[in-house]
Amino acid sequence: PNYVGMWDLEGAKNSDEVIWAIPCDYLGTSENQWQLMVLPANFSPKGGFGTIQSTWYFYDSFETADERKTMLIAEYTGTNGITYNRSSPSTFLNYGPIPLKINQDANRTTGLTTVDIIMYRYADVLLSKAEALANLANAGTQEALDLVNEVRDRANLTGKLLANYNTLTKFNDLILLERSHEFWCENGQYRADLIRHGKFVSRAIEVKNSTYTTVDKQLFPFSISRVAEGKGKFIQNKGYF
Repeated sequence: PNYVGMWDLEGAKNSDEVIWAIPCDYLGTSENQWQLMVLPANFSPKGGFGTIQSTWYFYDSFETADERKTMLIAEYTGTNGITYNRSSPSTFLNYGPIPLKINQDANRTTGLTTVDIIMYRYADVLLSKAEALANLANAGTQEALDLVNEVRDRANLTGKLLANYNTLTKFNDLILLERSHEFWCENGQYRADLIRHGKFVSRAIEVKNSTYTTVDKQLFPFSISRVAEGKGKFIQNKGYF
């Protein structure tokens, strides 16, 4: 299946890879609002709020031929005629490219679309199985690597060699990288992956030089109202008040 095509208007419906997707339409508030969040106000032909950016750190982690970075927009010409890119980012690309991910709806005048929200797809099955097999064997295995390479082949990439990923540490690093490239901006998958691999805090510090990132932030806080209702029995997660 075509990676970029999964995020066309009918992509999820037509893809054999998609296992579960939340349907979106223009009835009520059921539309997909992702592009409103990521597109700058001066993006042509229609903009948004520009509240979410990717990072150049992430963009640089892709191999040149990787189809999966196609929808990370590293350059665009705004409605004002000015071209923005990494060298001249203004405030629109200063942190990184636009994580567009889903294709635009040519029939709409706003950033709203009816692209279905993909929750689970076959690539996740393959990469999860690969990770499980390697961790059971306590080493990278050919069977596990073949599953990773199946996903890479769909992304227009050559296969990896087991000799380079035969230890568990090296294989898990490969899995984490491939999952980041495969599932970026899909329902917080990469955040969960980083936590599972024990790299959530170190990666945030590495990428953002964050002074606020601690192990406590791996959990979200409970709402104040729920804690109050518990009358001392409902304990807030550590690091929150």
